[in-house]
Amino acid sequence: MIDNKVALVTGAARGIGAAIANEFARTGHAVTLVDIEDAELKATANKVRRDGDLVYPLQADLRDLEACEEAISKTIKKWGRLDVLVNNAAIHDFHTLRQMTPLSWNAVIHLNLTVPAFLAQYAAREMEPRRGGVIVNVTSIDAHFCKGLAPAYVAAKGGLLSLTYDMATLLARSNIRALAVSPGAVDTALSQDYRDADGQSLTEDLSNLTNDLIPLRRWAQPDEIAKTIRWLASDEASYITGTEITVDGGLSHNNLARSLKRRMHPDEF
Repeated sequence: MIDNKVALVTGAARGIGAAIANEFARTGHAVTLVDIEDAELKATANKVRRDGDLVYPLQADLRDLEACEEAISKTIKKWGRLDVLVNNAAIHDFHTLRQMTPLSWNAVIHLNLTVPAFLAQYAAREMEPRRGGVIVNVTSIDAHFCKGLAPAYVAAKGGLLSLTYDMATLLARSNIRALAVSPGAVDTALSQDYRDADGQSLTEDLSNLTNDLIPLRRWAQPDEIAKTIRWLASDEASYITGTEITVDGGLSHNNLARSLKRRMHPDEF
């Protein structure tokens, strides 16, 4: 067993997940990176190793719950312990309520809600005998701040948020903390998926619109989400559990575009 704390990060090949893995490695953790994309995962693991040598890339299709259980057991076999689970892996679709099918609904709900639930169960089994651990579920402001575009995603993230509260209440007896981190607009490949009916990218239009609504006037960078998660998993946040930390630049509590406010009060905005 190593002395370093161990973090397992899902969806770690790119975007927020890669940034989370890098942040934990940078701060002295051993890190298991889990993703279905083997080539991207290995490339990310090589980058992460520049900040920390204790890196274990683990290719797995987490849609298979047996693979989820194996990811936990392989992490224990590799490092001898598990201190932090970050449930980051997710998929998104843009089927509206009218368009969705049982297949599309189940795919999103399964990976975004069912998989984190069982990963938490499997991780807690290993954490409880050691009387400590942290589970961080990456949720989304979309659980509160909807668009009418992605009911399965919204439902899954809302469910994951509620699940966080439930697991925090249950696992506190074993000194295991559970937290939800809800990003807003983040500059990742996933944010490039918005397209119009003809398949043309809406990224620039979306960026302009959201930057006008975000009080900090920009999208987050993945490392800003990662640093929040790493801090929440640290002993400095030892009394924080069963809650949601929103990292959205103020977006979800602002409902008027800056451009309109400037027209009303040019010297204020």
